[in-house]
Amino acid sequence: MLNLQNLPLEIRLLIYEHTLIDIPRWNKHHNPRCKHHPPPGDLERPPFLSIYMTICPENKTIQTSPFCSCAKRTGLSLLQTTRSINAEASPVFWSKNTFCLLDGRDLTVAVGHILRRETAQRIKRISIMNPDRRGFTEHIRGGLRVRGARRAEFWDAVLQCTRLESLEIPLSYIKGKGMGRIVRELVEKVVGLRGLELTRLVPYCWKDTVCGYPFPSSNFMSFPAVYVRCSRRMLLGDYVGDEAIASTCREIESNFYVHVDSVVKTQYLGAEEHRMEAWRDMIKLAPGLHSHENTRTIKLPAGETTLITFYGLPVQ
Repeated sequence: MLNLQNLPLEIRLLIYEHTLIDIPRWNKHHNPRCKHHPPPGDLERPPFLSIYMTICPENKTIQTSPFCSCAKRTGLSLLQTTRSINAEASPVFWSKNTFCLLDGRDLTVAVGHILRRETAQRIKRISIMNPDRRGFTEHIRGGLRVRGARRAEFWDAVLQCTRLESLEIPLSYIKGKGMGRIVRELVEKVVGLRGLELTRLVPYCWKDTVCGYPFPSSNFMSFPAVYVRCSRRMLLGDYVGDEAIASTCREIESNFYVHVDSVVKTQYLGAEEHRMEAWRDMIKLAPGLHSHENTRTIKLPAGETTLITFYGLPVQ
């Protein structure tokens, strides 16, 4: 049997990178052998939404109940081989992956109760995204709800990730009093984090469901949907108080999100501008959109361009 420790360090590091660095969970598709993999031309339910999680801060656990394993990381058994390999490989895993979460409570429990402080300090990229405009998702039991003590705990966890370079969160995570102080702390303590990516994942469901998107346990073919991701960057150095941040939130909600929604419906879902309210009656995906061709750069009325990403598109 090959002993990794007998190989040169440079070779071992290449093996660690090849084994442990994974594409972000958002970009994964169902394996062709998975029962959730649709026939060619049918919509693909994103693997990252085929999951239930129960977060229990009281006993410091995160329980995951996936409907399939297609969104899971692979190669993690390498970290459990020997202590010496773990010592060499774990910095690669924690510093070079993007950690994709459906809810901020996931980060709070992981950083606050499960990970060692030195491990949290290695994390450089975190992406939190879910299809609920309120900022939390029905996929998570015990989720953040983004207000009060739980929001404070979330930002305390972020501040422990002192080498963080990229943080993507729902807009609702920066709403409310006290955010100006948090931004000042981020600038002071997380010096590599230049801005926040304020991201929204919008569900476009063929049926007008109560929450606007299918639950993980629902029959997906009864509730076909595509999802569109858009993001606006907020540079941390530009904001010094709560009111400036609140003003940015209002502008994003009343202008940016509205214009992106209009472009998506008229240019990519077949809606007519004079019948926007009836877009579900006319919904038809634009030619060329499929699971492996899912990004578009769009132009908004004020001349701003932004990148949007589609999920749940037909399998190609």
